[in-house]
Amino acid sequence: MKTHIPPFPDYYEALDLPFGATTEDIRSNFRRIAKIFHPDVPGTGSASKFLTILNAYKILSSTKRKAYDESFRK
Repeated sequence: MKTHIPPFPDYYEALDLPFGATTEDIRSNFRRIAKIFHPDVPGTGSASKFLTILNAYKILSSTKRKAYDESFRK
């Protein structure tokens, strides 16, 4: 039986940031991108894209970032 392992999410790419970006850069890019992809925005709104960037922001702006960064480097 073959199991499919989903690709490792690149949260930095989701927020259009380089690896190791500052907390302020993470916040700033999240806010900029969220205004474009929020589901309530006509034309560019996308619930799936918004959830992806929201999850990226939650991980990269929390204490989980260190563990994510260590896994990301592998």
